[in-house]
Amino acid sequence: MDEPVSGRFLWAVLGREVFGLPRATLEKAAVPHPTRSQAVQAGIAAMQRHIEPAPARRA
Repeated sequence: MDEPVSGRFLWAVLGREVFGLPRATLEKAAVPHPTRSQAVQAGIAAMQRHIEPAPARRA
């Protein structure tokens, strides 16, 4: 979570640290959110997209 301008909140989903390399940004807010709460909710939704397994394909 970052607030680069007062009242404008950005979120980012970062990958794991691997062997001391910098963590990669997997996804980030395209536009700032007007409240911290909205940014947190959007960030949580983004995190869930990265941790939930993809649905199994049906043959």
